[in-house]
Amino acid sequence: MNNCRIFLRLTVVLFFVLSFGSTASAAGVIDLPRTGQTTSHAIGDDGDWQAGVTWPSPRFVSGTGIEANCMIDKLTGLMWPKNGNLAGGTKTWQDALTYSNNLNYCGHTDWRLPNVNELESLVNLEEPDTSAWLNIQGFYSVQSNSYWSSSTHRQHSNNALYVVMLYGDVAFHDKTSSGYANVFPVRSSSAAGVIDLPRTGQTISYATGDDGDWQAGIAWPSPRFVSGTGAEADCMIDTLTGLMWLKNGDLAGVAKTWQDALTYSNNLNYCGHSDWRLPNRKELMSLVNRGESSTATWLWTQGLIYVHGGTYWSSSPEDRWHYAWSVDMHHLNYVLSISKIDYHYVFPVRGGQSAILPPVAPEALKATANSSGKITLAWLDKSVYETGYKVFRKVGAGKFVLLNSLPADTETYVDSTATGNDTTTAYSYYVKACSAAGCSKSTPQAVVPYKPTNLVATKVTNGVNLSWTDNSANEKGFKIYRTEGTCSSMNPLKLIKITAADATTFTGGLAPGTYSYKVRAFTQSVLQPYSYGYSTFSNCVTVTVP
Repeated sequence: MNNCRIFLRLTVVLFFVLSFGSTASAAGVIDLPRTGQTTSHAIGDDGDWQAGVTWPSPRFVSGTGIEANCMIDKLTGLMWPKNGNLAGGTKTWQDALTYSNNLNYCGHTDWRLPNVNELESLVNLEEPDTSAWLNIQGFYSVQSNSYWSSSTHRQHSNNALYVVMLYGDVAFHDKTSSGYANVFPVRSSSAAGVIDLPRTGQTISYATGDDGDWQAGIAWPSPRFVSGTGAEADCMIDTLTGLMWLKNGDLAGVAKTWQDALTYSNNLNYCGHSDWRLPNRKELMSLVNRGESSTATWLWTQGLIYVHGGTYWSSSPEDRWHYAWSVDMHHLNYVLSISKIDYHYVFPVRGGQSAILPPVAPEALKATANSSGKITLAWLDKSVYETGYKVFRKVGAGKFVLLNSLPADTETYVDSTATGNDTTTAYSYYVKACSAAGCSKSTPQAVVPYKPTNLVATKVTNGVNLSWTDNSANEKGFKIYRTEGTCSSMNPLKLIKITAADATTFTGGLAPGTYSYKVRAFTQSVLQPYSYGYSTFSNCVTVTVP
């Protein structure tokens, strides 16, 4: 979600690997969440370790206002419709894409069909029925059968991946089947999640709005895997997740039952470490590259060896006690529960603890001049880690200095010492989120331009001509506002036009009546996400059209 956060975390990993030859305390670009499983059925299983980031409580919260019919997942930051059957039944994969692409709901039009990682993030392995669990979290009509993802099966591209909301299976089915899978659109909300979901690896697009088209999620770092050094030389570190894996995907030598796989992993002493374990379902799934025909073959190209093109055990039991979850690393890439007494491969893992990182930078900074001596700052809080904010200001051509430190969750600040901001002194601002681990990158600068003056309104046939004096040299343009009535009217001003930079006139048609106008200059940062500065308003003028 945040490029600075990604860069910082990848830098941490590579710094430890290259400088110290150890990643015992290194973090990945993302933190994997827990699977939801809290019940332990054996020593070293998922419920015993509960590895990953703790889910927030409550996990889901209802939107408000125009978003009241939607739910926001506080774990991922994703927004979902409350109605799990909003589309009214099953559809073909193409129809599911089209429905999601065209959806206008909860005040938003940027809906899409979720990729397989996003859809799987809803699964709760502690529950015997994820759909029933979701239906008591604030959702309703979530179906227990299959839901389409936007991800195509790479080996069999006439098939798409789906997730079963009963147990949580991930498999694939013919895209043209109209009676097989339901639709659960998703969009990214403005709220920051506790974790960031990674991309699936799929880069080829098979249809508008599919996984390869959107490529939603955090981009994978390059290189994705780096070799350990020294005592860790026979292990690989995944720079995406921070997990350490054996280089040898067949170190155990033979396939094992689930219990034997747990025992082997629990007792492993390798690469100088003895805290190995069998990976949980999400950790094992994180190795899968949905853009490759065979994940096993791809892993060989990343520096791992002897990775089998077959099924590997996870430490996560399935609700039916004698089953456990597994992941196929070859062409199928199924995520299925299988009998614990079957024989499958073992791929121990270690690490994955959450790292203490600087918070995510705030976004959408706006600096609005309210008067010749006061400027109001507003921004979006995008972090869940911050302990406070720091506001920096530059006066004229001077240097940026710390203006004030503010508590966590703050999203506004009023600078009451911005004297002369309308005509004589330029003010620039940026904001950082901070914690004990350091501060985020800065927002792009918000620069307040000088206000336009000498606004004049001249009545023309069936309309009005406005002219003003441009006093700023850095504006992106001007915003023209109008209200019905005279300048003393209490009617609200409405934005009617945004001009280009250096504009000094505007002509518009009007119905008979009395109207008043004001103009303000605005700036836009070069860097994204954009920051904006707004001048005070010009003088107000009134015109009457008979």
